[in-house]
Amino acid sequence: MADKIRDYEQELTRFMNGMAEAVADMSDEEMKQELAEGPVDSEQVRKLLRDAIKECQQRPLVEAQKRYEEHVAALGSDDFEVPGGLDEQREMISSILASNPQIGAGLLTSQYRDFTELPDEDVESYLRQLMKLIEAQRAAVDEKDPN
Repeated sequence: MADKIRDYEQELTRFMNGMAEAVADMSDEEMKQELAEGPVDSEQVRKLLRDAIKECQQRPLVEAQKRYEEHVAALGSDDFEVPGGLDEQREMISSILASNPQIGAGLLTSQYRDFTELPDEDVESYLRQLMKLIEAQRAAVDEKDPN
């Protein structure tokens, strides 16, 4: 039988409702006895719960950031000949897109089409990504037509 996807919000709601009912069912004497057993810092409990919820909500973002950084590191390890200067890199991007119009269509947002607004720190990464894309396309073509 396939496992169901857990609905954590529903589980938390049930837990909180159960706790509220348990407290509501307590007599005044039981409440006084419970509170006398140990002081509870409600702000500390609230902060602990908020931090736990925030961590759970951000877990997918942290994982996505990790995968992105691994991907960028993999791009940097590829053996492509990348020009050293930013102007040469921008020209190479333009040249690649001009010679491969099927890649350029819809690849970059319109603000980066002339590459003058592309941030300097992103130029080399874009160039490496384009080179990797062309490499993958060539491999796919070679796979279809080995002659």
